[in-house]
Amino acid sequence: MTGITQRIRESLRQRDGITEEAMRLLASEYSEEVSRINKRLANVGSLLDKGLKSEAIHQASIAPDVVDDASVFDFPEAEEWFDILQLLGVPAPPAVNRERANQINAAIVENQRLTGQLKNHRKMALARAPLAWRLKVLRQLVENDPLNLSWKDDLENWERGRLKEIRKEVREASKSADVSTIVELRREIDETAWTITPDKSLSAELENASARFESIKAQSEIKLIGPQVHEAFCQFEEDKVRVLLKRWAQNAAKLDRPAPREIAEQIEAAKAWIAQLDHDEEERRSWSRAIGKLEATIDRNASLSELETAYHGCTKFDEPIPLDLLRRYQSLAEERALTKRRSFQLGMGGIIAACVLLIAAFAWWQYKEMRSQKIELAVAEFETLLKEQNFDGAEQFHADLKAREKDIADHPSIASIALQLEKKVQEEKDRKSKFKEYLEIADQAEAGDIDRSALLRAETLAKTESEKAAAFKVQRRWSLWKAKVESSQTLKQLEKLKAHRGKLDELEQGIVAEETLLGIAIVASELEAILNEFPEASESSIKQVKAAHERATHLHSSLRSRMEQMQKMDVAWQKILLSPSLDSLAENLQRFSEAFPNSPIADELNFVAEESDLWTAALSWNEFIEATSLALRADLSEESMKAFRAAQDQMNDSVGERLDGLPKEIASCVSELDEHREILKRVFDGLPAIVFNDFYTVVESDGDRERYFVFKSYFDANRKTFASDASGSSVLRGIEVVVNQSGAVATRGLSGDLHVFPEPNQSITRLLDEYRRNETEFLTDWSGQFLKLIANLQARDELDSQVKEILVSYLLSGACEGSDWLETQLAEQLQTLSERSSQTEDWFSPKKFESNLAGGLQDSLRQRLADVYGKRPQPLLEVKTLEKMKYTWVGVLGSNRYGEFEVSLLQDRLDTVNDEAGRLAVVRSSSDGRADWVVIGNLRSGEAELLEDTDDCVVGRPVFFFPSKNR
Repeated sequence: MTGITQRIRESLRQRDGITEEAMRLLASEYSEEVSRINKRLANVGSLLDKGLKSEAIHQASIAPDVVDDASVFDFPEAEEWFDILQLLGVPAPPAVNRERANQINAAIVENQRLTGQLKNHRKMALARAPLAWRLKVLRQLVENDPLNLSWKDDLENWERGRLKEIRKEVREASKSADVSTIVELRREIDETAWTITPDKSLSAELENASARFESIKAQSEIKLIGPQVHEAFCQFEEDKVRVLLKRWAQNAAKLDRPAPREIAEQIEAAKAWIAQLDHDEEERRSWSRAIGKLEATIDRNASLSELETAYHGCTKFDEPIPLDLLRRYQSLAEERALTKRRSFQLGMGGIIAACVLLIAAFAWWQYKEMRSQKIELAVAEFETLLKEQNFDGAEQFHADLKAREKDIADHPSIASIALQLEKKVQEEKDRKSKFKEYLEIADQAEAGDIDRSALLRAETLAKTESEKAAAFKVQRRWSLWKAKVESSQTLKQLEKLKAHRGKLDELEQGIVAEETLLGIAIVASELEAILNEFPEASESSIKQVKAAHERATHLHSSLRSRMEQMQKMDVAWQKILLSPSLDSLAENLQRFSEAFPNSPIADELNFVAEESDLWTAALSWNEFIEATSLALRADLSEESMKAFRAAQDQMNDSVGERLDGLPKEIASCVSELDEHREILKRVFDGLPAIVFNDFYTVVESDGDRERYFVFKSYFDANRKTFASDASGSSVLRGIEVVVNQSGAVATRGLSGDLHVFPEPNQSITRLLDEYRRNETEFLTDWSGQFLKLIANLQARDELDSQVKEILVSYLLSGACEGSDWLETQLAEQLQTLSERSSQTEDWFSPKKFESNLAGGLQDSLRQRLADVYGKRPQPLLEVKTLEKMKYTWVGVLGSNRYGEFEVSLLQDRLDTVNDEAGRLAVVRSSSDGRADWVVIGNLRSGEAELLEDTDDCVVGRPVFFFPSKNR
């Protein structure tokens, strides 16, 4: 092809030598090639327009590569050449379709970029990867190959399948309480960019399941938090208690029902303690503010009313007013009161005499006021001592007050506080008694026997530092013991956990089988036993064991489901392998893909099932072979040849690429049938027209025994003339003999006995009889029949050597005309006969009678004919070979656990090929819609061996056996 463009360039460089005839020839050749290229470009482009990129690239790459061809014929000087053609009046040939070529080239470049993703996509399909994994790769293909609509269609179909799968997995996870799966599924629904919006009911189902499991998880957390809160409370670790109570509150908010009472009770004391601490802290802050306000009021020498307001603000709290501040207040208050009295006295000095009664009243008021202040101060100090729980000081204060100012001590306010003091004193005695009792119960000689419940009550009752120290001492003993036990059990538990994790890892990597499931169940049971065996292990260790147990449970459930699914698929696959016919195979493939739509091979099996019409089309080859065999056995009769041609047309219309053609001998036999019939007719119809067809041979007995030719009719009419004389004398007789090549006769005197042979008339007659009797054998064994005919002719003793040579040459020429092989084998003999043709031109002249061919030709030709006959092509002997040239369905393509293709051979069908070696082939669609046979491997000793190139291997495709080339 490049030669055309090279010749065009050379002609452009030789401007003086350009002729219209030369340009017209080049334009014709160029037009033919470019039309072919544009047609291929259009076909490939059509596949690209339909989104069938892979098929398009495959078709473009079939040798010769169409893009390479297009680049060759789209050479830079093309435009200049077209202009020259126009000047010469030569019609311009079509130009290469650059747009299509560029489009195809871009697709090939882009496909190279997608190769890695396509390989991953292919590997995942073959390895039966989960649909969720395959969707990630498919989304990348959609993103990187947006013009390929098939990816988008696949994505939508797969997403529908994945959403169905998710709904099923949600229900299974809900039944098995698989929290991690629910979380992963919810993340997949929420974070994935779906092309199909997930059903709201699915999201709601996931949300409900998630909330339910959140509640279960929260309940588990609360069960763990309760003891931790209690333990931290016993150690008076305020910060840790606050953190744990915050976690408790967060988890409690997720519960769908109140926390169990026995767990809630574990944190009540701690909650009350923290609440009391918060309340006390707030009280301290408020008291500090009130004290600060009183101090500031005193510092700025405020009025008596402001002092009293600030003072009353401090008396609301249990905390007492500092004594120095209280004294400052009392001093300033008395000073303000005295200043007020003096001011009042000076103001009223001028009217004392007139207001004696008023003065007395004032004096009484003053007395009452002073008494009231004393009571108020006593109440404040008494309450302060009581709030400080300084009961001894409070009792002493009350006794001193009674001795010093009994009237104030008997005031109802003081008496009320005294009653409270008495009650508080008794309560304190009871508390101390209970504390001592609970502490004694809790404290045991063995730290492991310490009563935690009694200790908790004692810690709650402890108020004094000595009491807290005593409770802390017991708590410390128990904590040290627990830490030691926890450390020991934790180490032992983690050691066993490590071993079980290793077992679980091995089982997870193992094959899916009952033994694996049993092993996982045993590991799960042993993990549960480990939890019970080491109850005092650390929280972290227990969590790890529970996580491993949850993993084992989930793995067991997952493998069980997968195993059940695989068992069902194995049954369906076995049904595929037991299909009695190809139609049944297609139905079983379709049923499998419908029954297991989420299976990694479902799409491939559905695709293969839709190819079933191609199988029928491809097997039209077998019908063609059968028709060929029948035609040969029927000696190529007209009826059998009609059936042969119909089968051949059907096969050519249905089958594109084939693994082999008819054996050469048979192909030549049937293809040259009409030509052979025409040659036979011409050769044997020509025999009667040969001039010496009606001649007899007459040989003189006297002299040189010369021979003459006479017409058969002349002999029949003049038989007496040829009869011998009874006297035995030599008589001269006048006989009309042939005297030239045209058969003219003249009378010649012949003497002696005349021997008459019915030759060559009888030989020609026999040749014609042989032809009529064995015409069909000539068609099926062309070379053999002619060689036998010539050998028989050569052996006729009464036939003149020159006439014999002419007839042998005539027959041999006709035989070689119908067989190139025979012409090659007898080339030397043909040449010899041709060179001797001049020596037989005077065949009519009288000569001494000789039957053997002259010049040693008789023996050499006979030997050569025998040799050629032994090694001649024999189409009928190839019939058995021909009948073996049929495609036999022997298996189905599958894949092993590693994603590698393998052939599942069907033993009952394999028996039909009798352990022959041969090729294994599958059927695929060609670019023109016909069926192509493609070799994928070999069959040797009943074992299938696949080729490294697996592009045409698709799981589910039927595999056919075809004998190896041995002809």
